[in-house]
Amino acid sequence: MSVEEKIRVMKTPLLFKARELEKQEREDVSKLTNGLISSRLQFNRLKPYAWLNDEIINAFYIILGIRSRQCGENDLYLSTHFFQQLLDLDKNGNGEINYEKVKRLMNRQGKNALDFRRIFAPINDGKDHWSFILCKVDEKKIIYYDPIKERRRRGTKYTTCFLDFLMKESVKGTAIDKRDWALITAYNIPTQSNSYDCGVFMCVLSDILSLKDYAMPNELVSLELNRYRELLAVWLGRIEVVLFLAFQNIFLFIMIIILLTRSIHFLSRIFMTSLKECEMVTTMSNSMTMQR
Repeated sequence: MSVEEKIRVMKTPLLFKARELEKQEREDVSKLTNGLISSRLQFNRLKPYAWLNDEIINAFYIILGIRSRQCGENDLYLSTHFFQQLLDLDKNGNGEINYEKVKRLMNRQGKNALDFRRIFAPINDGKDHWSFILCKVDEKKIIYYDPIKERRRRGTKYTTCFLDFLMKESVKGTAIDKRDWALITAYNIPTQSNSYDCGVFMCVLSDILSLKDYAMPNELVSLELNRYRELLAVWLGRIEVVLFLAFQNIFLFIMIIILLTRSIHFLSRIFMTSLKECEMVTTMSNSMTMQR
């Protein structure tokens, strides 16, 4: 069975199945990303406490797109450059729509955006945070997903901008009425508890939402997210990152054992010193009593 066929038959998210691939198959998957991840330095971003960059996310979206096509799904996975070109965002996430910049990008798809069933569009909000849009064209819904609650208030702006983009696209084909579309910000999703896992959240949620009949988890804890980083590394073909992540827990366990051993040794020394002092006091007391 080819790698493409294995991707197609997977009924659970790719990140949960990555370990099933053999080494050669992982290398084949890496080739499918067309060398978008340019260096070892970029793969270092898959290690814990690091931010994912656009190369990692674009490569994973390519794999999701391959699965979509192999499954016969009519989905479009846009690159991180789409929203960067559609909106010239400042640090506060403010900007204006510029359809001409993305027109050429859409022409490469060979058909109108409204001809797809679903569209996934990653957003680099303020150049320091990842979120994304899921547009369900067949249901006329544009949904904004953000793992940080405080940033979800920006959802209306992004969904409105994406609807404006669809209005521009409709000029080339089927006309649409803005009033028929629902603009939604998703709230019943896992929430990010740190400042560096937003890209991992985006990949995991995109992976889950791209599949039918798969329930959204209530939460994603740090240990699970490190596991997802490891599986991302497997899918994108960097085994040394996998080894680093695998041995990290062993290293932490060894460090805890060392710290506990040293603490016990330190406490035992204090106890023995106190015991000796007590013996000395007792001896002196007995000696004074005998002298009397």
